[in-house]
Amino acid sequence: MDSDATHHITPCRSDFKDYSPITGTICLGDKSTVNQIGTGTVIFKSPQGYEITLSNVLHVPAVKTHFMSTCALAQKGASVTFDNRAFKIIHKGCYIAKGYLEDNLYWLDSTGNSLNTHAGNVTTSLHTWHQCMGHMSHAALKAHGPFAIKGMNLGSSTMDIPTICYGCELGKSTHKPFPDSVKKTSRILEIVHSDLASPMQTKSIQGSSYIATFVNDHSCHTVVYFLKSKDQFSAALQKFLSWAETQTSEKLHTLHSDRGGEYMAANVKDILSQRGIEHQLTMPGTPQQNGKVERFNRTIMDKAMAMLHTAGLLNGFWEFAVSTAAHIYNCTPSCTLKWHTPVGTWNPSKVPDISYFMSLDARGTCTYPQTSDTN
Repeated sequence: MDSDATHHITPCRSDFKDYSPITGTICLGDKSTVNQIGTGTVIFKSPQGYEITLSNVLHVPAVKTHFMSTCALAQKGASVTFDNRAFKIIHKGCYIAKGYLEDNLYWLDSTGNSLNTHAGNVTTSLHTWHQCMGHMSHAALKAHGPFAIKGMNLGSSTMDIPTICYGCELGKSTHKPFPDSVKKTSRILEIVHSDLASPMQTKSIQGSSYIATFVNDHSCHTVVYFLKSKDQFSAALQKFLSWAETQTSEKLHTLHSDRGGEYMAANVKDILSQRGIEHQLTMPGTPQQNGKVERFNRTIMDKAMAMLHTAGLLNGFWEFAVSTAAHIYNCTPSCTLKWHTPVGTWNPSKVPDISYFMSLDARGTCTYPQTSDTN
């Protein structure tokens, strides 16, 4: 309650029943000026049960609270009485509202109500309902809200949707998807993507816990190695380089990987530098930049676990399943390769023969060799 204010003031656009944009400036008690951007009528219900209508309320977003003008109330025939602890508003002989003193300021008692809570027959803006409904889509709320739930009263004058909802902008923000790489390799071993898959929950029956994967960028041909510990990665890298360069008569130009400790180890750096191999590293915390091999890991593990569950095998057999899945992957036509296979692209003279493929099955028979002692 402000005895110096000439008009009622609110910072909230949603308080208004009707609203007219208007520009201007007002002078505050400390002689500073702020912008007024609108005016209109505000209706609220006091705790005493009276519906109070305030006209010519100024919309001033820069202020931090609501101001009720005793002068404006008096001009409408209301009287305001103050004592050392509280005040009362009386209109036409009826006690319609009260307030209390706190920090040398008189505040209107609006317990259970506020200027944002309009009377039941007053429409509330669509954006206010958007906030009340946990920032539900404006369009969905407008189209279906009034018909699906009770208590939502939307008028034609309250349908304005703000250009930006700051709550949605901050609360629902996500990373933009990483764009696909536009760089295309033209030969085998120009770029090889590598990753060391996290330790499996169960050790394989061979004792392995890690999978080192090497995916050729040009052909998508993949080689996997199974490791018992991370420090075995350098040996796996040397084994891959020897095999790949012997099989293709090509030299590896670039190794692309994340910044895991196994790739940053001194012995791995020595292997690459001695062979003149460029090492491309992803930015910290961005596995998306190593997406080709990350997607391969997901594809292979999905295939492997599906085969294990179908066969009814224990998780300890995952090394067999992953090895089989990688071999199947290399023999599978791919859209990326215009429906050629990774094996066929790696070695154009070779067309994979899959006539020996069989579904993984745990059932089998056991035979014993005959001996001279057998009766």
